[in-house]
Amino acid sequence: MLQNIIRFINRLMFFLNAIVLTLMLIWSLLGIWDFLPQDDLYWKVFITLIAILLFNVLTIFCLSFLYRKTLKMIDIFDESEYATLHEEGEVIFEEGQVGKTMYLITKGNVELLRNRTRLEVVGPGEIFGEMAIVDDLPRSASAVCLEDCKLISINEKRFYELLHEVPFFAKEVMKNMSHRLRNYAD
Repeated sequence: MLQNIIRFINRLMFFLNAIVLTLMLIWSLLGIWDFLPQDDLYWKVFITLIAILLFNVLTIFCLSFLYRKTLKMIDIFDESEYATLHEEGEVIFEEGQVGKTMYLITKGNVELLRNRTRLEVVGPGEIFGEMAIVDDLPRSASAVCLEDCKLISINEKRFYELLHEVPFFAKEVMKNMSHRLRNYAD
């Protein structure tokens, strides 16, 4: 759903820009900028383009402020086509396996184990398995469903797309890795 809203906002911004550009150019030709000392069309068009640029910068600033304050990782993948259901006790991946997929939990809890010792239990809105994508090394832990779970699989290609498409995605992944490094270092 959130992806549909973002697409709608992008389309709306395109059409608003086209309308504003058209109106500003028409107004420029009709003399809205007559307060300028010169009667040069160049300056009228230049000021029009600056006004459109300021409109866009202000809109982007407002939208990014809104996104930062309201979006969570799980919101990105609402109604995702990449969702898979997993049963209680199912092993998602095992320590030492080569992996190119990370996971976001939308429902249920997953236990992360190293040498059969519990490291952490992760729940809805949290990610796991991201280290295998980032460093191309075998998995450092195993992941087992503690209950029926719904997981979003994010392969390496989608991971890099998300880094470009969703500004706060990279920050969330780094925050998650930092949290795990601090907890596991002890």
